[in-house]
Amino acid sequence: MINIIAGFLIGLVFIVESCVWYVRSMSAFEYRSKAISTSNIVMYATRVLLIGYQIILNYRIESGGGLREVLLVALVGMIVALVGHLLLFYNKKILSVAWSLFLWIFKRLKIIEIVEYEEEVYAPNFSLSWHHVVIASAFSTIALLLVYITPQVFAALYASYRLTLSSIGQVISFLGMVVTLFFLDPALFKMHDKGGIRQGFSMYLSGRLVGLAISVISLIPCIYN
Repeated sequence: MINIIAGFLIGLVFIVESCVWYVRSMSAFEYRSKAISTSNIVMYATRVLLIGYQIILNYRIESGGGLREVLLVALVGMIVALVGHLLLFYNKKILSVAWSLFLWIFKRLKIIEIVEYEEEVYAPNFSLSWHHVVIASAFSTIALLLVYITPQVFAALYASYRLTLSSIGQVISFLGMVVTLFFLDPALFKMHDKGGIRQGFSMYLSGRLVGLAISVISLIPCIYN
């Protein structure tokens, strides 16, 4: 049960990260700069989820958990993220409820004014292409998963060197950040400035779904090997 909770938390991290760009894409054009600040508040919520995930998984490893347990948590998380993305962003009724809840909470907290955002939601289009935003989004999704599980994988395999080997996770994080900072974010922010962020979000989301699907397909044989 505790493994499912850890997987659920890491899955939510991916969903919340995608919500950040959806919030930006729903902002009125003249409030697009403030929308970045507001969406960063949503992004910080992932830190709490990550702390919970790491505490649970680290405890399980120190209590005798092995590699299969780490991979199982990752698989649960990726399935949660994949299903969550499909349900939240491609079901307009669920999306409308979630968006109304976001507006209500942030307005009550006096973080936003209702005029800053569109009230009518839009459902992104799934677009498989070789566009660099789609590719960068897919790559960064897989890299993020590796960053989140690499320290625990090495801790399960080589307990005596787990602190040394955990630095490999930082190397993967660096590579993922290079793709995000130099390819993904600049392209999306450029679309944001030109008013085409909704198209950009659709490509971002398509890449994320591809990355999540690849992760699920790759993890299944690893667990049962």
